[in-house]
Amino acid sequence: MCDALMGSGKTTAAIKMMNENPDQRYFFVTQFLTEVKRIKENCRIREFAEPMQLGDGKLGNIRSLVDKGYNIASTHALFYRYDANILESIRKWKYTLVLDEVVDVIEFLEVTPNDIQKMLATDTIAVDEKTRRVTWQHADYVGAWSKLKTQIENSCVTYENDRLMVWMLPIELFTAFDNVIILSYMFKAQLQYYYFLVNNVDFVNIGITKKDGQYRLVFEADAVPRVPIPLIHILDDDNLNAIGDRKTNLSSTWFMNQMKVAEKPSIKQLKNNIYNVFSNRWGAKSKEILWSTYIKAQNALRGNGYSKSFLSFNARATNDYRDRKYLAYAVNIYVSPDISVYFSTRGYQIDNDAYALSTMLQWLWRSAIRDGKEVWLYIPSSRMRTLLEDWLNNQ
Repeated sequence: MCDALMGSGKTTAAIKMMNENPDQRYFFVTQFLTEVKRIKENCRIREFAEPMQLGDGKLGNIRSLVDKGYNIASTHALFYRYDANILESIRKWKYTLVLDEVVDVIEFLEVTPNDIQKMLATDTIAVDEKTRRVTWQHADYVGAWSKLKTQIENSCVTYENDRLMVWMLPIELFTAFDNVIILSYMFKAQLQYYYFLVNNVDFVNIGITKKDGQYRLVFEADAVPRVPIPLIHILDDDNLNAIGDRKTNLSSTWFMNQMKVAEKPSIKQLKNNIYNVFSNRWGAKSKEILWSTYIKAQNALRGNGYSKSFLSFNARATNDYRDRKYLAYAVNIYVSPDISVYFSTRGYQIDNDAYALSTMLQWLWRSAIRDGKEVWLYIPSSRMRTLLEDWLNNQ
């Protein structure tokens, strides 16, 4: 695990490692196609292959490539779909996985408690009393639950709290590799950290050194280049920040409740605040703006001059917005209560504040901060604002 602040040279160091180890085969897995192309361009001597949409689709193309031992650069989206044949070839060629940023490891499936009870009553599924693991009982089933059947048969699905089905990323996606290197920041705040704990996966921290302008991965956890943090002008305005004064304001639940109110006064106020900040306070041009909220509130908060400058609040890895210097982050992040319960029943308590801070920092580092330029930030949630201010004071 290489745990270092964004912009500290993690990917550059990984590229150097891959170029200098011609006898080792690599999977480089990242969130965006632009980063896949970056690996191909910077590792030309290793001839990384990018899965193509051919006859059997990208997954079929990966099967062919990995069977022949090619180095592969691919996306998170495809990584979730690796099957037994791909994993067998990964073991055969003793691949190393370089994972650029953490992946989604847990998801609550879209199936009602009523449907679950029907499946149990008809012996369509069975649940192991000890592990809660769900198994599908009818191999030839075709019907309304076919998608769920595939999910249960191809991954780890458990039954939780007598009402929920939970998909867990198969741990074999990691254990099939000879080595796994994860490039991230604040890893112990991520759900993937708790996922590793649940699955009894050990890991060690590694570091980065920079010498003569060259970044290298090294087995020294504390060796991390210092990354200067540019000036972040956090908006200090009692009127504009009042909407986020309460600790739970601007959370996912808060937005859900406010969207149900007929006139949606709080939503309108927040929209006016965002517009006021961008247009009147900062005089920002649309190409200089970046803003975020929860997807379910995105349309309600769209406004003139900034509606097209939206980026998901939990975005990682992309460098496409490094020219944006006027920012609005209208969320207040908490881990889903169901996810918290899932891990707590297994003995692990999630740190909500660390999770929120790490998610916010990843988003902020998509902006001009990445190039060492100062930015102006409107962060109306008092909780999120305090988390950021405390982090900055400790750097």
